[in-house]
Amino acid sequence: MLSPHLPFPTPSVFVDPVDADERDYFRTVIEERLEENRAELARLADSTAPIEPDVAIGRLSRLDAMQMQQTALAQQRSLQQDIRNLEAALERLAADRFGTCHQCRQAIAFTRLQAQPAARICGHCAERIR
Repeated sequence: MLSPHLPFPTPSVFVDPVDADERDYFRTVIEERLEENRAELARLADSTAPIEPDVAIGRLSRLDAMQMQQTALAQQRSLQQDIRNLEAALERLAADRFGTCHQCRQAIAFTRLQAQPAARICGHCAERIR
């Protein structure tokens, strides 16, 4: 969750990539999301442990436990992908490529980056891909 004390910078005109204030803002946002995702991933560790066949629980309870395990595994995979995407966004920030569309090389809208800080393509290119 974003810190309430974190002020939104005034967005630049969407012709240029993000400026220094926006980079600092997004670095903080991305680092906070990474921390949250890693904490959630650690919390899920127990939920993804294998269900031992010799544990004496009823048949339906075992099925419930296996279904909950599969749900936790799917959530774990999703979090791992989000972490990889956010780490890649930090690398783009460091390389001064953050906020530039990988398809058309135009700036990604500030509002899109606010919603998806790991976004690699602009909204226009995302629509074309769909």
